Amino acid sequence: MKLTHEAKFNDYVNAVLVYLAEQFPTPQALDADAVGIEITARETQSPSETIGGMPVLRISNPTDDEFFFADCVTWLIHEGYLIATEHQDGVSFDRAVLTHKALMLLEAEPKVLKKHSFS
Repeated sequence: MKLTHEAKFNDYVNAVLVYLAEQFPTPQALDADAVGIEITARETQSPSETIGGMPVLRISNPTDDEFFFADCVTWLIHEGYLIATEHQDGVSFDRAVLTHKALMLLEAEPKVLKKHSFS
């Protein structure tokens, strides 16, 4: 059986893991933009609303790609690869950090965390 969104999942998960590995162990705010995934928000103008003579731009609801990104991060959390708190917007996360399990997967485990490293 072929997973329908496997390529996109692989891209998004890889971007998250690499980004958090580069920042480890400091917790990070996490959204698609932070990890380099380009997501274009749909913008709408309301010509009747202006501030200082300029039309007001409104950002609409998150895109399908942003929801897919959030689904990927949520899966990583549930599988124990990272720890994070979901933000109220439903598509971003706070205090995201890799777990030991993720570091082992990435073969980026700090020497001090390896059993044989203790004297």
